[in-house]
Amino acid sequence: MAITVRRLMDAQVLQGAKVVAGQEGLNHLVESVNMMDAPDIVEWIRPHQMLVTTLYNVKDNPDVLQRLIPELADRGCSAIGIKSRYLQIPSLMYNQANDLSLPLIELPHDMPLGVLSHEITRTLLTRDFLIDRSTKDDDNLWDIVMADNGMDRIVTYLSREWKAPVALYGQDHQCLTKSLFGMTPSVFDALVAKAYSILRLHRLDVQACTVHGHTVERVPLVDRQCYYGELMIIDRIQPVGKALGIGIRAVSAFYLKKYLKRQDWRLYLRNVAESLLANEYGSNRVFNHDSGGSLFIDAFMKAKAYGVILAQVTLVESPQRLGNHWNPQESLEDEVLVHIESRLQTQGWSVVAGIIGRQLVFLVADQSSSHIDSKTPQQRIADELEYIVEDMMNSYSIHIRFSVGNFYSSIRHFAYSYQEARETMGITQDNVTIFRPQNVQNFLQHIPEQERKRFVEAVLGALLILPPLERDPLIKTLQVFLSFQNQVTETAKALFVHRNTVIYRLRKVEELLSKSLDDADDVLTLRLALLFFTNLEIRGETDGEQSCRLVDR
Repeated sequence: MAITVRRLMDAQVLQGAKVVAGQEGLNHLVESVNMMDAPDIVEWIRPHQMLVTTLYNVKDNPDVLQRLIPELADRGCSAIGIKSRYLQIPSLMYNQANDLSLPLIELPHDMPLGVLSHEITRTLLTRDFLIDRSTKDDDNLWDIVMADNGMDRIVTYLSREWKAPVALYGQDHQCLTKSLFGMTPSVFDALVAKAYSILRLHRLDVQACTVHGHTVERVPLVDRQCYYGELMIIDRIQPVGKALGIGIRAVSAFYLKKYLKRQDWRLYLRNVAESLLANEYGSNRVFNHDSGGSLFIDAFMKAKAYGVILAQVTLVESPQRLGNHWNPQESLEDEVLVHIESRLQTQGWSVVAGIIGRQLVFLVADQSSSHIDSKTPQQRIADELEYIVEDMMNSYSIHIRFSVGNFYSSIRHFAYSYQEARETMGITQDNVTIFRPQNVQNFLQHIPEQERKRFVEAVLGALLILPPLERDPLIKTLQVFLSFQNQVTETAKALFVHRNTVIYRLRKVEELLSKSLDDADDVLTLRLALLFFTNLEIRGETDGEQSCRLVDR
């Protein structure tokens, strides 16, 4: 069974060799090796054979050198390795190797061709060599990432392969783990901090800079258009090569594990959220969970205040985004939800979050017993959401708009806060909009029109049937009297009439309406009737007697 040129380059004997041209042919199969310096070298080449040579016998024959690469490619040669101690390889050969995808390899000067040929042959015969080392590494790392220390093992592997200090950073640019490879932590952290101040943080192409004589590279981990984080490498000795691909797949597997575990917890939290919004919080079946769900809910229900937040997500066109490729349809919303939930929890809020009806819904509990400032829970969480909006835009080019319902002292009122957040969403273009309670007049306008008219007719009807010259002064006096909190003197001053005139008119109103201005219930009834009346117009009609009709303005 043959192996590819690419795999063969991993053999110990070729560690000092370098592919200088024809990289597109690295997947050519190699079945055997031929070592030769004869002028008629091409005639002895068989398909799938690698040639190692010094070209000493033809170094002064430009015609042979000009034909060599095309003829080898025509014969099916897998690759040519040249020990260039005696020959300056012509640039033409580099161009031909690239055009014909024939790997051209510069061999170590200090390695005898005989030893080189023997070791390559032994590698081809024992083929367990590389069965494949990278495949084994893949298998090992796949098992490793399923353990809690998976990230540490990944970075240790990469550090060993690249012979360099390596750190792994997550999607939020926070260090997850690092392998220092002999460098002191203080030096490593100082170099990385300085490099971050030089490099542009949000681009996904490979970047490097020199800091205090050290080369610091930033290598994003991007697989199938999904951004996992990035690596910071200092003074690597070995090429990035296949180790990066193995590292990306391992990190991807680690996130897959987290994703699968999280999906089960997500489903549980969504069920809890739906139950709380429906006031079904007494169902033990819903709140029990293998991962400590009942303990979580017990703590959640001991909070001081509860409210609901809704979020709308808009992705600005950018490849650097949250998400995963195990659930592409909902991955963005899912990852954003987790990111926001985590941020709120680090700030001391308890959160039950879920995607309900394609909306990101956060049921938030304030468990703080005291606060330095005098802000309400609604105001404090609005400040935190403003920070999240800015951070998500800067880090992932994702724009979020929040609406926040009112906070209540009982979980029984989650449904109220949820409705308030829904009503608030979209009424402004602000990043964060908080629910503002309506004033009494706006609230009462929700009463159907006919009901408001009937109420006015029932309470003020005896006044409304009077002629306008008699009716209007009585209604005006009553309105001013109630607005001045039943103060007769102040009412007289406002109307520019004598105090006794006010008293007379008010007694007249009490007689006509059968109400007492000393009775709290009657006063409230009159206030409501007058409030409705101010939004209605009186049209007088004369059909032998005075009458009126109430019409919406």
